[in-house]
Amino acid sequence: MFSKNRVFVILIMIALLFSGGCVKRNLHIMTDPPGAQVYFNDAPTGVTPLDYDFIWYAEHKVRIEKEGYETLESIEDIVPPSKFWWLTDLFLELMPRDYWDKRELSYTLLPLEEN
Repeated sequence: MFSKNRVFVILIMIALLFSGGCVKRNLHIMTDPPGAQVYFNDAPTGVTPLDYDFIWYAEHKVRIEKEGYETLESIEDIVPPSKFWWLTDLFLELMPRDYWDKRELSYTLLPLEEN
């Protein structure tokens, strides 16, 4: 038979398991001038300045377009910080608080040359 204390401890452990936080990853993308359309991995994502929540650490293709300016394409290698490596990432996902990895990307657009 389970004692009341043991049942209480089990219930607390179950509650902690389901109240886990998460690791949130965010890119803040800025351009000079602002108001450029951003494509993240070829998907339209929004207009700068832009906060974009991403899921995977990897190489990502960023394309930025604005009328009157040259299109800018870049491959950004977003590497996880050591506290978000796969084993610690799993552990942090189970903790009852949120962890943020915020990154900033900044680009300067060049005006189109008139011929």
